[in-house]
Amino acid sequence: MSNPYTQQPHSNPYSGGGPAPAGGNSYGDQQGQPAPQGGPARPAFVDPYQPRERQPSYPPAITLQELEQSPASSSPARGPQANRGATRLTGTPSAAAKIGAVACLVLTLLLLLSHAALLALGVTAIFFAVCTSALPKTWAANAFNVILIYIVQVIVLGMVLGLIDVFTDGTLRTTVGMWIRLGFALIFLASAVAAGFGKYFRIPLQIKLLPS
Repeated sequence: MSNPYTQQPHSNPYSGGGPAPAGGNSYGDQQGQPAPQGGPARPAFVDPYQPRERQPSYPPAITLQELEQSPASSSPARGPQANRGATRLTGTPSAAAKIGAVACLVLTLLLLLSHAALLALGVTAIFFAVCTSALPKTWAANAFNVILIYIVQVIVLGMVLGLIDVFTDGTLRTTVGMWIRLGFALIFLASAVAAGFGKYFRIPLQIKLLPS
């Protein structure tokens, strides 16, 4: 019994069994696929397991040479965009960075104790915008967020406790407000000490308007 696959080694079983022309495509008249950007044409993709009339249509493949010559591969790889907010702490902060961070926190502390929270908010925002070192920039952002939380708490609790004081002739608004202010002052004092040693810790907050 003869082997049908060895009688005509160059024949196409899907195109009538005739011999393939020299240099031609044994699977039919598949047109060559043009390369992108006017490059050399490539032969069409042929699936040897499908007849000629059922050949799938695939997009042109990209050769390694074309990939190396493409503008996307020649351009340098771009990493993720740098964070335009607070800079990450890398290495040991300089003495100027420590002084700037401590000055921001101490000034914020003094303004907070003198009932000038809105002014302290502006000071921390200026430090955040002006400073280029990582330590004072991150501390200024964190201090801005802390002051913002303080202002929100003072407004909300002041309204609630003020109504209670109206009906009870009490002093809850003043007393509670003083303890809140002292609590935030202790936070800024601890932050100033840590900044003096070149350290940074982010205070967990519900509002983080500036990245820190």
